[in-house]
Amino acid sequence: MSRDLLIKLKGIKGKHLVKVMPFKTKSKNNAANIKVSDSVELLPGDDSEITRDYNFAVDPVDPLTVKVKLTGDYREGNNNIAFSFLDTSLAKRFQILGSPVEIKKDKWKEAFAQPGKTIQINLNLKSITPIDSVAKNTQRMDLIITGQTQERHRVKLSMPDKPFWAEIGTNFDLLDNLKTNNFYAGVYMFDKDIARLWAKKNGNNISFSGGVYESQSVSIRSTNNIFDYKDGASGVLDTTTGKVKSYKTYRDTGSISSTTSIKRIGLFISPMFRITSGKTDANGLHLFIAPYFEMLWQRISATVDYSKANKTYSITSAAGKPDSLRVASLPYKTQSFNFDFRSHYLGLAVPLYIKENDFNLYFNPMIGFSNQGFMIVSEGSTRKNFPDINSSTVGYSDILNLKSPGNGWHPFYMFQFRLNEVAYGITFSGEIRGLTISGSQPVITLAISKKFNLTGLFKPILSTYK
Repeated sequence: MSRDLLIKLKGIKGKHLVKVMPFKTKSKNNAANIKVSDSVELLPGDDSEITRDYNFAVDPVDPLTVKVKLTGDYREGNNNIAFSFLDTSLAKRFQILGSPVEIKKDKWKEAFAQPGKTIQINLNLKSITPIDSVAKNTQRMDLIITGQTQERHRVKLSMPDKPFWAEIGTNFDLLDNLKTNNFYAGVYMFDKDIARLWAKKNGNNISFSGGVYESQSVSIRSTNNIFDYKDGASGVLDTTTGKVKSYKTYRDTGSISSTTSIKRIGLFISPMFRITSGKTDANGLHLFIAPYFEMLWQRISATVDYSKANKTYSITSAAGKPDSLRVASLPYKTQSFNFDFRSHYLGLAVPLYIKENDFNLYFNPMIGFSNQGFMIVSEGSTRKNFPDINSSTVGYSDILNLKSPGNGWHPFYMFQFRLNEVAYGITFSGEIRGLTISGSQPVITLAISKKFNLTGLFKPILSTYK
């Protein structure tokens, strides 16, 4: 119920009504205020290993057992054992249920009569706040008897890596002082040890990786000293026929550069056969043999920079004269080009996966064949031997470093790496990909991203069964 309180203040006119509302109190179990037995000693014994499949469940509780040695006779009031964390900050995330524990007289005497004078105590560890499994997936904590620090019991709480995750981040352009130049994103899968092939003694040894991603390569530049072109806006019309009567052409000399970037959207799958012993989830080095299949959409953008070049001369040629044929074949001055390609890659890889508590490192070298319709060529005469991408680049052969390798399938090589920092889910990844054709340069991709566990999407469903 509630009560109204009427207050009259001396020297102040009027009445003041205060409403006092009911309230509830909660009993507080504070182990620090309980007299704890000084006749017990915690024995470390074996560490407790706790594995939780879905760590975001509501108020998950994990059982654990500790072993205590009795060091004195039973005394009334000296038979309570309270447990706490050596690192007191853990109390904000975890709670020890069942502490303090009262040892009855008969149990005390029964344990004291044993050779080791020990007794096992069952406790429960409750997670107060959810733990991000994509963040640090192993939590170590030490339990002690309150007031004692000489002995402790280690608890290791592990959340297995989830097979599905997403990444969001940015690409880097090494030629522009590590400038970020594009949004990076992907959805990936690495399902470990899902089936068995041969080697029965090693258990399941077939894993599966796949994903969809978007990225952009590091820019690549090339230069040239001479460029002849015609001014598309300088055509003089014949007032009688309405046709172009004359043209103006120019020559630029100096530094003319082009910047080529490749944006990619890819879909890949790769079944992986583990040839080392031990489960892939275990810490250590794991080696695989894996076929690799990828479909890739590539948009290539080439931007031409004339800012450091100078016009050396201009020529106006009358239409219908022989020189007009040369002028007509010259290109217009273009600032940028865009090309789209659909490529397929079939390869054989030898992935190497290093798993540790604080990081995961993944190397994936491979070779194979691709119908990639373009390549980045190096400076020099080698580029003359390759056809242009299409007719739109006529006149830009010596400026653009983009060429066609010809029709058909060509050998390719690729090296991928991923370094994942477990505590915060930060991933640094990269790729070097190129055709094994003389004069072809590799395409390099670098990215940094944050990893997000997609298992959380199923939280509303899974938490119902916890």
